[in-house]
Amino acid sequence: MRAFTYVRPQRIEDALDALAQPDTKLLAGGTNLVDLMKGYVEQPIRVVDINRLPLADIVELPGGGVR
Repeated sequence: MRAFTYVRPQRIEDALDALAQPDTKLLAGGTNLVDLMKGYVEQPIRVVDINRLPLADIVELPGGGVR
């Protein structure tokens, strides 16, 4: 596995800023990113962990989607 920077933002805005950087991947519940990194399938420079952010709300959008 290639060395990477691990980021655990405290605010959603900080997570969005970190994700805007090139070669950045998102780590959240149910993802297999770490397995892919071990197998050299994914090799991000930065990993942003959003597991502890307050993202429990699901909002239905007017067009039928969700956010």
